[in-house]
Amino acid sequence: MSDSTYRLTIGGESVEGAAGTYDIVNPATEELAGRAPEASVEQANAAVEAAAAAFPAWSRTAPAERAALLNRAADLIEEHRKEIVPVLQAETGATARTVKSMQFFPATARLRRYATGAMQSNIVPLPPAVMPTTP
Repeated sequence: MSDSTYRLTIGGESVEGAAGTYDIVNPATEELAGRAPEASVEQANAAVEAAAAAFPAWSRTAPAERAALLNRAADLIEEHRKEIVPVLQAETGATARTVKSMQFFPATARLRRYATGAMQSNIVPLPPAVMPTTP
């Protein structure tokens, strides 16, 4: 397919893997599909720290805004379907039909489900109850 070399995203920055790359081989053709970054321990720790630093702001994000972001992510993935499906095929060796039905569409459906969930209450009302006393 290609010899694309992908990068890591840590703290919003695109960086090369400090430990190099590893080949992604199409299992159906044994051709090189791309190269994935190999993160170092330090980069993995930096990613955890960046996620922890971002969490307080994200946890204060209004549900409607979270839902909009998740739906936008699904929209972007769907808009780039023609570019994404061949990459998934090359990575997994699956047919286009399998990739679309078992990888691509479930991913966007999951994002949309999470967007819907962001707008639903998790509160389960319980009816009033009288607690019996024991002698």
